[in-house]
Amino acid sequence: MPAYIAPGLKFVGTVSLGLLTGVSYTTTTTSIPALFTFPTASAAASTYQAHQASALSQIFSLTTLTASAYTLAYLFSPHGSKHPYLIWTALLASTGAGVDFWLTRKWEREEGGKMGGNGKGKLVEEEEDFEDVHASSASVKLNGEEVRRSIEAWRGREIIRGCISGIAFAMGLVGLWGDGVRDGSLPG
Repeated sequence: MPAYIAPGLKFVGTVSLGLLTGVSYTTTTTSIPALFTFPTASAAASTYQAHQASALSQIFSLTTLTASAYTLAYLFSPHGSKHPYLIWTALLASTGAGVDFWLTRKWEREEGGKMGGNGKGKLVEEEEDFEDVHASSASVKLNGEEVRRSIEAWRGREIIRGCISGIAFAMGLVGLWGDGVRDGSLPG
């Protein structure tokens, strides 16, 4: 029975990896450049923070779905069909999500935290703290160059994530095609 589940999991993993690549591409090419057109730094900063939170939520959900699907496909595949591309694709997709985690933490340590923060590099983890930062940032005049630098750093992370996800997506497509050729369902 598990052998019949593996092809469906491969398909789900590849589709979610394609969506993950698309989210990073769209964020980099459409959403982030639009943030530079805002008339004030505070408007750009609040939109940036809201969009980043939404995008990261989608990215981590799709990464979890992708890695889980490929890992389970590997585990449920019959012995002759356990190809290592399933594990490599899952690891590469997870690495794409890890890029944001590592680079964001590094930036916050080097730059002194979020925009309008306390300058200690402290992460905003609880909703109450997040609201306090918004309340304090309303009274603090944001520097437009600081906002621009933060948005450009996010764009750089999204470009890196998009490239890693794109490579993983290509690996997944080639792997699916190879499975089809081996099974005789595709010409090759």
